[in-house]
Amino acid sequence: MAGNRTYYIYPDNSLSTEERFVMQQGYPYVSTTVLRPHGRLNYHGHHSRNTHFIVNGTLNIARANNPNSAFVPWTRWQTHGPRTFANMPRIATYIGEAGAEGCTFVEGHAQLSPTTADRFAARGTIVPVPRGTPGSFTTT
Repeated sequence: MAGNRTYYIYPDNSLSTEERFVMQQGYPYVSTTVLRPHGRLNYHGHHSRNTHFIVNGTLNIARANNPNSAFVPWTRWQTHGPRTFANMPRIATYIGEAGAEGCTFVEGHAQLSPTTADRFAARGTIVPVPRGTPGSFTTT
């Protein structure tokens, strides 16, 4: 029900140059993630296409061969370095690990799920606002 939805905005001047760049590539919902050396992205997927724009460090990503099951062999790992995109189609399941130097990346999404909105709000990337606030958006 639309009346129960939470609406959000990006706080004024809060987006980095890299986050704005990812938005210009067709991913309007963005947040920056910093992983420590060999930090992990647990097995997960998203309901819309998404990307990881590597700002610095490296990110190794492996996709599941079968998106419907966690208990399948992984495809070969791919390493993504600075200033590159790791694009993921909708419903793809994947895991990731930062390289020895760690990794900073901008996570971009074509659509905003409630789970992703909660994560972005917990980071302070987006903040809840009253419905009708200029520039506000909600989840899909």
